Amino acid sequence: MYCPQCGRQMPDDANNCPNCGRDFRQEGQESMEPPRPGRSEIAKAYGTIPNHLALSIIAIFLCLPFGIAGLIQSLKVDQFIRSGDFEAAKMFSEKAKTYGMIGVIVGGVLIVLSVILSVVFGFWVFSWMGRFRY
Repeated sequence: MYCPQCGRQMPDDANNCPNCGRDFRQEGQESMEPPRPGRSEIAKAYGTIPNHLALSIIAIFLCLPFGIAGLIQSLKVDQFIRSGDFEAAKMFSEKAKTYGMIGVIVGGVLIVLSVILSVVFGFWVFSWMGRFRY
């Protein structure tokens, strides 16, 4: 249980906070969530948990659906880092990377296929047009 006044952890059966002395007998001993991480912890997490935003933006240009999905996951990474939920931030970081890579691969394959089909179709059209003499 955490003290809602000072945020320190205290025993579950405590009637008063050992740090600030707040009395819980009349409040029903409501527990508070753990305090949010400090700026230094958040700054360290920004350096260690990548959001893969650049990969998602590249994927948007190559394959829009996967790029948008990756972009949404990337933005959730930053949101969870700011709230202090680093495990969720890591999970969404992996999802952003996965969607971004799928978008880049699918988009690259589609571009290569379109170039190949354009060349093949172009040779076919020019060979077909060569049969007619004006």
